[in-house]
Amino acid sequence: EQIVLGKKPEFLSDSFKSEKVIEIQPVGTNGINIVWEWLFVDHLIQDYDNTKSNYGNVVMHPELVDFNYNETGFNHSDWLHMNSIDYNPQLDQIILSARTLGELYIIDHSTTTAEAASHTGGNQNKGGDILWRWGNPQVYRQGTATDQKLFQQHDAKWITEGYVNENKVTVFNNNSDGTGTFSSIHIIAPTLDATNAYELENDKFSPSDFFWSWSGEILGETMYQFNKSGVNALENGNILICETKKGRLTEISPNGDIAWIYRNPVGRAIHDQFATDADIFNDNNSMFRGEKYPKTDVAFIGRDLTPGDILEDVNSLSESCNSLSVIDFDTENNNLSFNNPVLNNKIIFHQELENTSISIYNALGKVVFKTNSFSGKQIELANFSPGIHFIKFVKEGKVSIEKALIK
Repeated sequence: EQIVLGKKPEFLSDSFKSEKVIEIQPVGTNGINIVWEWLFVDHLIQDYDNTKSNYGNVVMHPELVDFNYNETGFNHSDWLHMNSIDYNPQLDQIILSARTLGELYIIDHSTTTAEAASHTGGNQNKGGDILWRWGNPQVYRQGTATDQKLFQQHDAKWITEGYVNENKVTVFNNNSDGTGTFSSIHIIAPTLDATNAYELENDKFSPSDFFWSWSGEILGETMYQFNKSGVNALENGNILICETKKGRLTEISPNGDIAWIYRNPVGRAIHDQFATDADIFNDNNSMFRGEKYPKTDVAFIGRDLTPGDILEDVNSLSESCNSLSVIDFDTENNNLSFNNPVLNNKIIFHQELENTSISIYNALGKVVFKTNSFSGKQIELANFSPGIHFIKFVKEGKVSIEKALIK
């Protein structure tokens, strides 16, 4: 089958994986009807074997994928490795992420299945051919290795209509610059011309670079996830990052400030007495994806959103984890403001506190300081590690939690 598609003999693999997209209609409780189908093999080009039907000039056909693309160490058996799919109902288009090739693809969903296997038909009259591709123009022979933007990326999807940066594309770039040292997250802004087709500039699909990018530290450690992971744009413009191997969700603002961190508290090693911190927080509580929905989401209409039971089995951290979800009092009107960041291991309040219970938690939710009845204007800390902490105040039955940076 690979030879029929024009594969060079030196690139043949004993096993070969290709990809397809199907739209299904559920039937009963365990059946389906396939109502639409798109196959990658219908949209290949090669310039090796002129006896094959897909023979052609690769440079002249960026809407097709070179079946003989090759680079050092390229995995020809798993040459696509599609790892995400998203649908845009306004455009009636689908976006796919091909990890191995380092490319994103947009295809037309308005076609029939027959048109999806051809090069004509649909809203763009291009059948199932690629409408837009981005991340590694080397694959269609435009540019060099320095032009590659995506490396082993995951979770490409459109930003929801009505959100900040709506209809742009987010992606988690696992091997950010190909060096295997850090990951990054990006927003990409595909551009349409007057005919509603995706623009090319100097024979490359636009844009020439990312619209927005972030790569940095979370809790003092450079973000790097070599596989899986994901990213979601939130309604207010913030970005939610999922680090799979760490089982961690982090929300950041557009300028890179960390707004919220959550670590998955369940996994096969969580209660293993022999498990190390690395086991618990770097692997065995891993999660593939994470998404955050606003309280106004239609799924929550008529639902009780009162916080319920804790997720994990009861353990020494359970009470702390549970209480951290309660916020019901106004810090500005209760004199709880303090110098932030905290310097010289001293929390200095702007006004005197009276009979206030104070607990301090590190980023993992562990209590590192507690006093049941504090009165005064200053707390001296001992042996605190620098970083983000959370200070919980309880007075007269009301609770507030403030984030503090201890330097």
